Amino acid sequence: MIKRFFLLLFLSSSIKLYSQDKNSSNKLGFLIPIVWNNSNGVYYSLGRRKEPSGNAASYGININYSHFVYKNFFVIGGVGYYRQRFNIQRPFQYRTPDGSEPLVSTTNYSYHNIHFLLGVGYQKNINEKWAVTGQLYYNIYNTYKQKYEQGYAPGKNEVYKKNFMLGKMINLDMRCERYINNRVSLGAAIVLPVYTHWNDDTIFYKYDYANDTQIAAETKFSLGANLSFYYKLKR
Repeated sequence: MIKRFFLLLFLSSSIKLYSQDKNSSNKLGFLIPIVWNNSNGVYYSLGRRKEPSGNAASYGININYSHFVYKNFFVIGGVGYYRQRFNIQRPFQYRTPDGSEPLVSTTNYSYHNIHFLLGVGYQKNINEKWAVTGQLYYNIYNTYKQKYEQGYAPGKNEVYKKNFMLGKMINLDMRCERYINNRVSLGAAIVLPVYTHWNDDTIFYKYDYANDTQIAAETKFSLGANLSFYYKLKR
């Protein structure tokens, strides 16, 4: 998946710049996203299916590059850090400092990720000071550190360092951008996740009753915003 991402990024960055209006310059950006989610987990108790849910906010920062390919249309690629959080209470395979494995549930859990993004967008300049932008982009989250908070022995054996593909998300952004000068601009956007998929996390118990009990979470609804800083590059 990561190799495929870099291949797509290379191909998109190799596209020849056919046409641009005078305000559509390639740009380097810094983005701070914050996304609220309502999600649930799955486990079984005495043969009965349980789906505890909770609300949590996730956040991150990334650096990205926008390349205009035809007039106001552009492709975007980036990489950064993202912390995905779930406020869900569910049993997990907790090992105490003395090596025992009591039945313990999370109070909440989170994943530290390397975040890759690739997408397309359209920018329309309203005047010399303002522009509006729409973006549709694909996100990949690869986790390298996880934290499972619990009440049995708070602060002990809660952090793990496994490397696996946590999930993917497709977001639609609607951004308003304000030019500070002819190179620098600031923006704010509404983030609408239109597709979310989380993979299995083997720290959660696997039951014979169903095949979805190890999924990190199932997001029912999410909504977010982001703040951005852009610097136009010389042509």
